[in-house]
Amino acid sequence: MPLFELTRESLVQVPETWFDSKLLKTKDLQRLLRRDISVLSSDLKVIAEDFGGWENEGRSIDILCIDKEARLVVVDIKRTAEPSYVELQAIRYAALVSAMTFEDAVDAAGRDRASRHNSEQEVRGEILDFLDWTTPEDGEFGASVRIILTAAEFSRELMRSVIWLNEQGLDVRCIRLRPHKLADGRVLLDVEQIVPLPEAGAYESSAKKHGQLERLRIFDQQRRRSQFLKQLWETALKITRLHESQRPVVQHSSISVRVRNGVSFNYIIRRADSRVEFHAELSERTEMLFQELHAQRSEIEQAYGRPLHWQERRERKALRVQEIIEGGFLSPEASWPSIQEKLIDAMIRLEKAFRPLLI
Repeated sequence: MPLFELTRESLVQVPETWFDSKLLKTKDLQRLLRRDISVLSSDLKVIAEDFGGWENEGRSIDILCIDKEARLVVVDIKRTAEPSYVELQAIRYAALVSAMTFEDAVDAAGRDRASRHNSEQEVRGEILDFLDWTTPEDGEFGASVRIILTAAEFSRELMRSVIWLNEQGLDVRCIRLRPHKLADGRVLLDVEQIVPLPEAGAYESSAKKHGQLERLRIFDQQRRRSQFLKQLWETALKITRLHESQRPVVQHSSISVRVRNGVSFNYIIRRADSRVEFHAELSERTEMLFQELHAQRSEIEQAYGRPLHWQERRERKALRVQEIIEGGFLSPEASWPSIQEKLIDAMIRLEKAFRPLLI
């Protein structure tokens, strides 16, 4: 599809250009995508770049990721038109990492050059936070492997191959990256998923899941999580006026209510436990707040009614203060109202305890 610049007078088509050694090298594109992997999919976290470690040292995965369902994701990046063997290469890589455990992923992330300054504990904590896990769950980790192929163009032959692979139960996506050059020299990147077509994604996903217990399990967990969050928010609005004038941000497994820039109260829902959280991002504006919070920790916990879990991560420039509530979205649905009422009561007390410091 052509790309147009919208001006007051007209629509001006932005001409396509192409990746070349002067515009952008493959490694440059890989570096930029690694920096913001959400360009390809919003549910990814990078584990390692140029990941290898098997017998043939000449081969490596451009970017190895995990998604929110703890699946491994192989990202293969081609700056120009893809070679004819690219899908076979990606399948080979997927097979090589299919046996990866949680500890293997922590080790790979720790050895990745972008994370070498972090300790193993910090790397482990970041992965657990991303997955919304309290402890590693190897039985859940890496249950399947996704593949994302990126290139400026894809041949019909390759797309037919990918469609067939998806029909057999694999999860392979083709994402086209087309550069467009503006008159002032700036370059825009048009990112478009072409296989499977986004419009057909829900239907194709349901068809693939049919008869496949693993995919049915994932689908059911997504449904239960979404339903739990919806019921939680509806119940909160009935019980308290605390959130009635605030617009929540509902993410994968949380509801976030922003108090001011960099400061929010969050409901976080996990499989077997849930939590209410005060979250603050460290900046020049909140540095004094961080100091006040630590100085008044005893008063805050006294106002709340019990000790809280404090997690300050200077490397991530964030402070989390949490209360853990037993029960999550995989608990029996008959117990959900009780869990949700406990979460709402905890949130009311948490907000009351922190309120004097936020005025």
